[in-house]
Amino acid sequence: MKKYWLSIFQDVFIWQTKDTILVYNCKNKQSFSGPNRLVLKEYIDDLSNLDNLYTVDIEEEQLKELNLKNWIDKLVSTHSGELVEQQEGVLRPVSLYPYFKLQNDIEHIRWEHRLGIGGKIIQDLHEITVHVNGTDLGSELFSRQTIYPRPSSRIIDWEKLKNFLHNCRGGMLTKVSLVGDIMTYPHLNELISWLDDNQLEVSVYLLDSDLIRSMKDKEALKRGCETNVLCNNLSLLPQVSNYCKHNSLDFHILFPVTSEEEYEQISNVIEETKMRGYDLIPLFNGHNENFFQDYVFTSMDDIQEIDLSKREVFSHQAVNTNFFGKLTILPDGRVYANLNQLPIGTMNDPIYNLLYKEMDEGISWRMIRDQKPCSDCVYQWLCPSPSNYELVIGKSNLCHINP
Repeated sequence: MKKYWLSIFQDVFIWQTKDTILVYNCKNKQSFSGPNRLVLKEYIDDLSNLDNLYTVDIEEEQLKELNLKNWIDKLVSTHSGELVEQQEGVLRPVSLYPYFKLQNDIEHIRWEHRLGIGGKIIQDLHEITVHVNGTDLGSELFSRQTIYPRPSSRIIDWEKLKNFLHNCRGGMLTKVSLVGDIMTYPHLNELISWLDDNQLEVSVYLLDSDLIRSMKDKEALKRGCETNVLCNNLSLLPQVSNYCKHNSLDFHILFPVTSEEEYEQISNVIEETKMRGYDLIPLFNGHNENFFQDYVFTSMDDIQEIDLSKREVFSHQAVNTNFFGKLTILPDGRVYANLNQLPIGTMNDPIYNLLYKEMDEGISWRMIRDQKPCSDCVYQWLCPSPSNYELVIGKSNLCHINP
């Protein structure tokens, strides 16, 4: 009787729940799923054993089991594995089960911290958003979903901010976003010049009404930074566009959308003006969950369009790819890993202490889909990381597949 080795290629993930098996090939982006029958579960359990090197023995007689045979044929046809006959002189295939253990990294960070040698954690910081001040038409709710100005009478302390940003250098920090009634911030030119001198990418975010009101200051934003204008009033769009073009600004129009009616109005304007350089941003206003269900929630069609590398799948298992590496500073100097959580400190704290606190104790950077119902779903690690929308709406996921 012939014997075979079934070997799964190292770029292939196999996930199973009580009812379903999913195979996802990171190399060619092919996937397939099916019922989790007992005969398949036994082999998948063996394949998941790290000692077996993603390879198991199969006898010819066992291949007469139709469910197993069809599953193996599908593995081979999608280039996800191979069935190799065991013969003299033929070596057993060796593959590596795609396994990632975050706890080892966390324990290493804690070990370095105890020894006082944890400076490398600064490399985890990639982006900082600074609310330099507030604006009357800002929204605290919207600012917890996307980069959006907030209502505040405070103005961020320039010297403290400069010292804090100075201490954030030396790692992987590449971008600083400035938010608020930008053109009224008294140290704007100093701040942008300092960021330019330190070769940091600069983006500014302001409301259309604040830009229109401050048009007299034609020099404030002419320093090559990306200007993102949140357009809440479509009637102001021509003035905003003309101002940005006249002053040669690298500008981008952001349209907040809270309803289907708003979406249709904005779409008509975009089509009529043949606009380029824009984005539509869905926002939860407290009573438009139906709009989110129709336009934002994940569907099976969305899942089938997912195109993740092996590294991206590992990232979903380890960190929140929406939040990781990002900090937000409010005008009062408080620092957040996420505006939906408590602050992790202030600008007066050493940046290393803030980053270590978030990695060791925080929940934002490491918020992954390891809670029910996502933990019981076969698509758990293919779905995007939890977003601010879930936190604001108060749902564990925004999903039509396994709500």
